[in-house]
Amino acid sequence: MTKKGLEEQLASLAKEELVQLLAGLAEQYDEVNKDLSLRFIETGSKESLKQYKAIIKASIKQFSDRGFVFYRNVYRALTGARKVMEAADAGTAKEQHLAAAEIVLCVLHEMCDLLQKSDDSGGDVGEMIKEGLRHLLTSAEQGGGVDTKIRSSLFAMTLKEAKHSNWDGWNEWRLSLMRTASLWMDSPKEKDQWWSQLDAFEAEEQTKEYRSSFFKEEASQLRYEVLARFDGPEQANRYMEERLEIQAFRDIAIEKAILEERYGDALSLIAQGELGDRERRHWGLVSHWEKKRAIIYEATGDREALKALAKKYTLEGEYEFFLKLKEATDVLEWEANYEALLDEIEEAARSDWEAGSLYKKLIIEEKRNDRLLRYVEKNPHLLTHYYVHLVDSHPEELHMLFVKQITHEAKVSANRKEYRKVCDIIRHLIKAGGREHAEGLIQSLREAYKKRAAFLDELNKIKLN
Repeated sequence: MTKKGLEEQLASLAKEELVQLLAGLAEQYDEVNKDLSLRFIETGSKESLKQYKAIIKASIKQFSDRGFVFYRNVYRALTGARKVMEAADAGTAKEQHLAAAEIVLCVLHEMCDLLQKSDDSGGDVGEMIKEGLRHLLTSAEQGGGVDTKIRSSLFAMTLKEAKHSNWDGWNEWRLSLMRTASLWMDSPKEKDQWWSQLDAFEAEEQTKEYRSSFFKEEASQLRYEVLARFDGPEQANRYMEERLEIQAFRDIAIEKAILEERYGDALSLIAQGELGDRERRHWGLVSHWEKKRAIIYEATGDREALKALAKKYTLEGEYEFFLKLKEATDVLEWEANYEALLDEIEEAARSDWEAGSLYKKLIIEEKRNDRLLRYVEKNPHLLTHYYVHLVDSHPEELHMLFVKQITHEAKVSANRKEYRKVCDIIRHLIKAGGREHAEGLIQSLREAYKKRAAFLDELNKIKLN
């Protein structure tokens, strides 16, 4: 029966009949019982939180084995939590922000407990926690019109939650709660409470034997945002400028200098950042600072400096910088030197897969099939990926490459899985128009490897037509 037909049938039932039907289904099917129970829970009451908690726990218990949820059962164990999160979404949609937040916190507590009692290799429990935290954050971001008393309650609730031991060792999640709390706070008193709590978290982080810069940097960015809201941009900028060792702050300072056309200051900030990260061997950040220079070179019209920088990153496989290099180069100069540049990218591709990706992208886009044929010849493992581009322009050379590759793979194959791989390459040869070559090759392979029954079996499965 279609959904529409079912709806019509149900609509024709008397109220008493419908009640009996639903009650019977609820008694027979646990999922129906849970769905109906959720629908009739009075959101916002203390009793409702107990009911939500019971629904979450029931699903977990159903898929537990002696108190532990194994990997294969984790997703199903979260059925109750997902349904309760739907109730939180519904509460937020009705602007019942306080009740919705309480529901989300109920889910988060149960999920934190479940993390300790499950194999969450697939990340399902962690993702449910992230979903709950995103819900809280989004509500706060969109809660500008919420009543002041409710905002104050939400601030206190979220700040209290951030202190919970559930979040010990989970800095990213704790900081998400602190960000949410910061968006609910309105008064200087609340700001001072929030600031003191963040101080306490930072002090605790410093006592750890193994710690990263993540917490300090993220906490500093939160403080910067709070200062901008409560104390104004001047105070926030002063705070930022005293902490330029933090990448995000240096980025902001550089962008501000560029916006104000203080290009010398911007270059100095970049150079300082690059020097510090080079000394610390943070090569990813060294590249980050180098690339910032491109913005300044473009703004100031320093074409030679831009070309040198763009070429460096072109040879590292970055298409964005290839385009910058092309744009900064005179047309005649580009045409005169382009083949040499392609040669350099091809050479770089020998040791850099990103350069290889760029090289293939360029020669395929430009239909440089002569170069593609040569590249595939040097890298025969790529043959089955790129032969479609060569079928029309170089059919015979392509077929010979297939024959050579198939012959080599057959020699080094020793089990059925590897034999299948050889036969798959033969099928690609047939698709490439090399049916006659494939036919002769299959015959020669049968003769050469007549004692390998598994290989012969796989060869017999190949359809030539």
